[in-house]
Amino acid sequence: MTNILFICTGNVSRSAVAECILRTMVEREGRSDITVASAGVQNLYGQSYDSQMIATAAKYGYQMEGSSRYMTSEMLQQADFIFVMEHYHYVQVQKELPYAQWYKLHQITKYCYGDEFNIEDPLYDDKEYDSAFHQIESCCKIILSRI
Repeated sequence: MTNILFICTGNVSRSAVAECILRTMVEREGRSDITVASAGVQNLYGQSYDSQMIATAAKYGYQMEGSSRYMTSEMLQQADFIFVMEHYHYVQVQKELPYAQWYKLHQITKYCYGDEFNIEDPLYDDKEYDSAFHQIESCCKIILSRI
């Protein structure tokens, strides 16, 4: 079983939609060898997912539901792959993850495209929801093809 964990700031938008997208792709392919989860580096535990990201996901055929989770050491250690949305998250995860397990930590764009850039948080710019969604969906396709 391969455990994938997506991380962003509050787990209300980017990592949550990444979990939704990849989980849907895994189900559509009939893969039972992959589990998908997400969490945030800030403790917004139980906050509803961002309504605009839910609407954006629905527009492209994904049903996103749930509430935010806070990143824990246990989650990090159980994951086989940890994908973060920006460099800040990378640094925060490094603080919680034992050095011997840093090999499983990846900035999502570097893993997928070989180029390290942030997937910007759409919460700060309403025009960015579609852009963030499409970047994340593209990365999820690449991740699934490599696992």
